[in-house]
Amino acid sequence: MKLCIYCKHFRLDMGSPGYSEMTPGSDAVIECDKRVWSMRNGDGEREYRKHISIAPMCPAYEQVSA
Repeated sequence: MKLCIYCKHFRLDMGSPGYSEMTPGSDAVIECDKRVWSMRNGDGEREYRKHISIAPMCPAYEQVSA
């Protein structure tokens, strides 16, 4: 089954907490390194499902080898 989570170009960055004004941290990011789609904190589950379901028709899809 083709899903973006099984693609070489899928990237998940959990972000980092902010400790102070000088070290504000960063938001979580889930995206395609080929810039097919990208999500940030707060985009929602529906958007996530829509994005990861495009894998079967994505020209940039490359299966991760086991």
